[in-house]
Amino acid sequence: MGTSLTFKRTVDLSSRQCEQMRRLFFNVFAREMNESTFERRFMWSPMGYSYHGLMLHDDEIVGSFSAIPYRYQCFGAERMFALSVDTMISPQHRGDKTNLVTMAQLAYEAMIKDGIDFIYGFPNELYYAHEKRILGTRDIGKLNYYVLPINIGTAMQKFKAMNYPSRLFAKIMAKLPASRDMRKRESNIEKINDERFIKHRYDQSYDFLSLNDGRTVFKIYSEQGGTKALHILDVWPMTPAAMDETVRSIS
Repeated sequence: MGTSLTFKRTVDLSSRQCEQMRRLFFNVFAREMNESTFERRFMWSPMGYSYHGLMLHDDEIVGSFSAIPYRYQCFGAERMFALSVDTMISPQHRGDKTNLVTMAQLAYEAMIKDGIDFIYGFPNELYYAHEKRILGTRDIGKLNYYVLPINIGTAMQKFKAMNYPSRLFAKIMAKLPASRDMRKRESNIEKINDERFIKHRYDQSYDFLSLNDGRTVFKIYSEQGGTKALHILDVWPMTPAAMDETVRSIS
């Protein structure tokens, strides 16, 4: 049958095709995605489905370009944006750059018909330059990471003797005077952070912390080399005082 390109909304995928996408995810990213995670990620969106440009070879999914719709407040009006996720092509079927372009275009056309205004993503370092060159995407910002080392030697073995000083430093930082700045950082574009979003975005593997005036969500990940890192994923409302309280409480 050879290679063909098509488009599917998640609700139009057969159970066999869903399984093929999960298997492809494992082959490309070396991480498992179980059935319930697949369903929550792609079907618990505000529209009840997501968008998938697909590449098939002999009726087997060997590539996909996926986008999940999310509700946003954009300059005072509610808009639907889409998050590009899990772009993947089986190693045996890479090489033809037009396949990625076609998969993306098929998804774009369906999103336009559904009234989605904007697609964005967070490509990893391997895919970033490739996506910009092939799909013509533009930079709109940078995602910065801020780190408080607890046991610095677990991440960098040559600094193992610095574990105790790094723990002491973290404790001192947590005992400094707390911020009282309750001013919310306003933005013209913000995701609608309601219970529906929370149910879609976070499963039981995430932890929630109640704050004096809000809440935060975090999760512990095992990084490369076995280092455990606790990621603060969301704090709302986003104020200096709420972020300060989050770091102190979790520390």
